[in-house]
Amino acid sequence: GLSAELAAQYGFLLCRVGAFSAAEGALRAADSQNEIDPATKAKILHCLAVSYMGMERWQDAVGCLEDESALVLEDSQRSEVKRLSGLCWSKLGRPRLAQCLLL
Repeated sequence: GLSAELAAQYGFLLCRVGAFSAAEGALRAADSQNEIDPATKAKILHCLAVSYMGMERWQDAVGCLEDESALVLEDSQRSEVKRLSGLCWSKLGRPRLAQCLLL
């Protein structure tokens, strides 16, 4: 099988070109391996969230973003996670929750 690092890189690439379900497969494969450092794990979760958003799987995206925010993030990453979560919640018909996050 692919190493976690390779699978992750492959997933990031697929996500970037909009091949969201293929990206999901590669990222999940990377995520299931144990030897990933927190920064890579955060990036995997972030790309998974973006892929789910691309497939309009808002609840799945929110789950990934919540997992990502539990990892130690820089401020810029944190605000991006909040922004994407807000988008997802508004799509899920929870605009008030979305507003809290976007403040």
